Amino acid sequence: MPFSDWQTIRKGQHDQATVAVDFGPARFRRLFARLDTGGAVVGPTFAAPGDDAMRATDPARLVRDWLDDLAEGSLRTRVVVGYCAGAAMTLALADALTRAGGTAPAVVLLDPVVSGLDVLLSYYSSSVHTFAEILPGDERAAWISTAQQALPSVSPSRSGPDAADLVRAMAVLCDAYSGMVSSVVDRMGIGAPQATYFTNRFGGLMSYLVVNARAGLDPLPSGRPPVVVVSREHEPPPMLSADLERLSVDQAGLLADPGVADALARVSPDRWPGVPS
Repeated sequence: MPFSDWQTIRKGQHDQATVAVDFGPARFRRLFARLDTGGAVVGPTFAAPGDDAMRATDPARLVRDWLDDLAEGSLRTRVVVGYCAGAAMTLALADALTRAGGTAPAVVLLDPVVSGLDVLLSYYSSSVHTFAEILPGDERAAWISTAQQALPSVSPSRSGPDAADLVRAMAVLCDAYSGMVSSVVDRMGIGAPQATYFTNRFGGLMSYLVVNARAGLDPLPSGRPPVVVVSREHEPPPMLSADLERLSVDQAGLLADPGVADALARVSPDRWPGVPS
């Protein structure tokens, strides 16, 4: 690929490709290794927002950049697959590809969720608990409580928090995480570079969640209706719950379940005309 902000999950033998949208698109690597369609599989990456967080997390700008990157790479996107909170940007990209005049890509959503303030806080809490071997339970609880109290107050509305609320919440959680990580690395004696790695990765995660929250899922964009596959206990957003495939596996095992590979195989590039065999 001629652009740097993407991961190549699998190299392709022709120009028809699958785009995988997730914070860690490499998690798709084992799944697509089982699908020998010959097409490339690529996934955008998400970086910490930097100084202009509103611009960095603007979903419309990001989709335009993705379209330019895919065109520069001479890739024709035929499938877009999204995992969890990546559902909104998966649909936004598919919609943009359709409106650009090409073939409407197939869309597969795996355990989709609607990102928002509650999801940001949940991921922050989970990130704090990854340091359970270093931080006692009362300290972890204090880091979570302090961040939660500092989040912006948002009035309930049908459309949820606006972009400014989301960006402010991201800044609060990134600052809190940075403070916690400073405490952790001091105790571990591992120095500033490791702290920078942790905080940059967490900033990228928050950026990913905010971009998807700003993109939203309601209403669903035009184009082909998505194939929705969920794990045993997952409850998808109402607008995606009418026609779905539920597998008898928990979320941790979803991508390894043959049912996911089957769903992707049904829309895979080897079923499209003009693809080399």
